[in-house]
Amino acid sequence: VLEVSQKMVDSLRRSQNVNGIIRERKPVLIAIEAGQIKNLTSMTNFSKRIFVNQMMAILNQSAGEDFRFLDREAVGAERERQLGGEVKTSGIEGTAAGADLVLSGRILEKLDQKPAQGGAVEETRSVQFFFSLVRVKDAVTLWSDSFYRVKQQVIGTVYS
Repeated sequence: VLEVSQKMVDSLRRSQNVNGIIRERKPVLIAIEAGQIKNLTSMTNFSKRIFVNQMMAILNQSAGEDFRFLDREAVGAERERQLGGEVKTSGIEGTAAGADLVLSGRILEKLDQKPAQGGAVEETRSVQFFFSLVRVKDAVTLWSDSFYRVKQQVIGTVYS
């Protein structure tokens, strides 16, 4: 997640479209919602919420003054309580700051298996992390990029 997040911020800074928004307004507000990140892999131990939490933390640490990544899901329930008068307000307004962009993404994989020595199987998993930023006001995709990670492992008992 660290490598992908850092590459994402670097790629955003190289984008002419995104740089145009940065010149107009700093920081650029980018909403991240876990529901917009789709895990389309067979990885059974993958936790999307953990992935999104880590990614958001690293993105905000790496973004400097250019970007702020927003987690509306984290504050939604408390905002409702305060706005509804259920609990004392901390001074929030009726509406939250609007995001300039929304981050969406897909995590895909290509899994290759081939026989290895001793009846084992050599597995190569290529994972693609694809992300895009869509401008809220007109639904235009301003940026997209993909990042790859490859993992190899041998599965099964190897007899020598």
